[in-house]
Amino acid sequence: MKKFFLFTAFIEILAGLVLFFATDKIPEFNGANELTFGFAKMYGVAAFSLGLFALYIYKFFDLENLHKPFLIIFSIFNIGVAYSVINSYLNSGFENPVPGFFHLILGCIGLFFLFKKKSLKNRFQKLLYYSILLIITGLLTTNYTLFALPRFVSNESFFRIVILFLFFIFPGLYFLNNVATKKFTNTLYKILFISVCGSILAWILQLIEIHLYHFEIEVDSPIGFIEDEFNRSWKYVLPTLIIAELVWFYFKSKLKLVFTSLFVIIIFSFISFYNSFIFSDSKPSIYPEISADSKNQPNIILIVADDLGYNDISINGNQLIETTNIDQIAKNGINFSRAYATASVCAPSRAAFLTGNYHQRYGFEFLPDLFNYSPRVRKADFKRFGHKDNFKQWYEKDVPINQRGLNPYVNTIGDYLKKSGYRTSIVGKWHMGTHPKYNPENFGFDQHYGISGAGSLYAPLNKENIIESRQTWDFADFITWQVTNYYALENGQNIIPKNSEYLTDVFTKKAVDFIKTNKNNSFFLHLSHMAPHGPFQAQKKYYDQFSHIKDHNKRVYYAMIKNLDDSIGEIKNTLKQEGIAENTLIIFTSDNGGATYTRATDNSPYIGGKMSNFEGGTIVPMMIEWPKKIKPQANYSNMVSLLDIVPTILDAVKSPSLNNTFDGVSLLPYINSNGKVPHKELFWKTGYVKSIISENFKLHINEKENFKTLINLDKDPSEKNNLISIYPEKANELKERWNKWNSTLKEPKWESNADVYIPVSNSENSKKYYFPW
Repeated sequence: MKKFFLFTAFIEILAGLVLFFATDKIPEFNGANELTFGFAKMYGVAAFSLGLFALYIYKFFDLENLHKPFLIIFSIFNIGVAYSVINSYLNSGFENPVPGFFHLILGCIGLFFLFKKKSLKNRFQKLLYYSILLIITGLLTTNYTLFALPRFVSNESFFRIVILFLFFIFPGLYFLNNVATKKFTNTLYKILFISVCGSILAWILQLIEIHLYHFEIEVDSPIGFIEDEFNRSWKYVLPTLIIAELVWFYFKSKLKLVFTSLFVIIIFSFISFYNSFIFSDSKPSIYPEISADSKNQPNIILIVADDLGYNDISINGNQLIETTNIDQIAKNGINFSRAYATASVCAPSRAAFLTGNYHQRYGFEFLPDLFNYSPRVRKADFKRFGHKDNFKQWYEKDVPINQRGLNPYVNTIGDYLKKSGYRTSIVGKWHMGTHPKYNPENFGFDQHYGISGAGSLYAPLNKENIIESRQTWDFADFITWQVTNYYALENGQNIIPKNSEYLTDVFTKKAVDFIKTNKNNSFFLHLSHMAPHGPFQAQKKYYDQFSHIKDHNKRVYYAMIKNLDDSIGEIKNTLKQEGIAENTLIIFTSDNGGATYTRATDNSPYIGGKMSNFEGGTIVPMMIEWPKKIKPQANYSNMVSLLDIVPTILDAVKSPSLNNTFDGVSLLPYINSNGKVPHKELFWKTGYVKSIISENFKLHINEKENFKTLINLDKDPSEKNNLISIYPEKANELKERWNKWNSTLKEPKWESNADVYIPVSNSENSKKYYFPW
């Protein structure tokens, strides 16, 4: 058994060394961002450290007197870590299985060497000791959350957490210590009793803290969330308490083992927490560095509205509003009348236009964070979405909420341009994952100011001069007002904007500041506005401009769009004032079609809207302005895709990364060409909703509804005439082409949140279809 134990230790060390030194040779890592490259190095270091620790046990302890099950468990653990590391190397993908089990094993090791109690009597010393130990092994080792204490849910919760710790957790642990002292003489039983009961106590208090934070909301007990917190307790709190109790009882003896264990923990934690900084300098580049010369390299501004429909701007035919500044981009450049988003919902569409590839290639098929505020979602509201009584079922099958987002190894336009010497910034909505490892800074953006998730309030509730509209008929609006707060993030730190200013204006000012700061550098600014996505809140000064609109809901909606249009005007004026307008390429678009279910927009002349694969849900406004490079011209009517944004930008800056494989294409060669078209086919997939456009035909399938249409878009852009009975062979041909494309995709990383019943139009009596939200 000793030889097998020694063998597994060496295997573990070897696996760590292979991953650490061979990372540079893995094609998928060449050009990966710093976080992913750091993860690869971190796993190598972790496995190497664990192997050395096993050798330490082998060297300094009498293994003959160790319990045989312990050696077997430790050996299996060594093999498991080695397998995990090698598997990560082979598949270039990481899910971190190490920290919780690592701490648990370390704690268990020490338990086998305890013989007698060594305890200090001073209660204040023990309180101080617990505080330090729980912070070190709880905060650092989990990278982002103090799991050993009730969770942080906002900056304002710190005081409540301190109170819970001082008046509940510590007295609870002290009480458990007294009970254990009276009930058990065996130190092993005593430590296990305190650790297990302490973990249960922490679990319960975490749930109490969550409900205290949301006390003003009517909430049913969220079963899935209870289980999620329990998993965190056994993975993090239990090992932490075992280590804490181990060190406490061993405070005056066996210091060599204790401090060696803590040293390994802290070093491992430091590496895992700062890996992107430690190893970023050694990351290989996928192409030669290009110095950013502001005289030669164009500045790039990508402006994306949220849920702005094709017909929501005046240049595309809207008679209720004058979007002068947005229209000017098209008039000075080119307006695309058939620009398609790859999805009719926010986050998947963004994953595509930021990478240049179909989002399904990364398993990003559904919204990642709809229920990341699940304690605030009432079960009664959940049932409205179509899952009925499966509240627990969807949660159990889903990927943990904090693990949902765009894979960190995926390169975005931020990565490409940063490697080309650009200063990069995203201002506004991100929506690629709310966990810190999905922060924009890990995807090539030097800075981020905005929101990480799906939405936020534009201004605090009941603020003066803010007009609100709530859609009581809207399946999502009630939830939206529950789960959103007024906030912003600045490089991952939660803040409240100064003077509680309206968010569209806040984002505009931050964008203007970035332009002014970097006017002498080549820069990339992704201004990702939240407007006109709900919740509907507008400034009164804009609301008052639309007295000709009698419907209050529509009036608020168009006021938000007018505010957005003024934002574009400020950006363009700043470029002129700084003398860099001539050297700046501007792209304006929206992430998906307008949300017809709000009854504020209709996406005419098309049917459908957000959360549907009808033309109204996928055709979006899109325009490009680039003085002296793109001549002002009329509408470009050939089919283009938001997938084309990344290749077009890379072509404009002459980046070698354009040689990478993209689903999109650069539009620059097509804009002035005659007869050539960028795409003959485009594809869509969101669960059971599937579509393909091939030349002039569109096949649209909804398997849940047993719905299938074949449309000739050249003759019938409003999708009124189903030709499937006339051209069944054509429908079969398109389905085969869709199947072939689908075979190249990854399985979804997580399931849809719910099946929602979406109206095709903004009419109260509109026909509805299910869509996986």
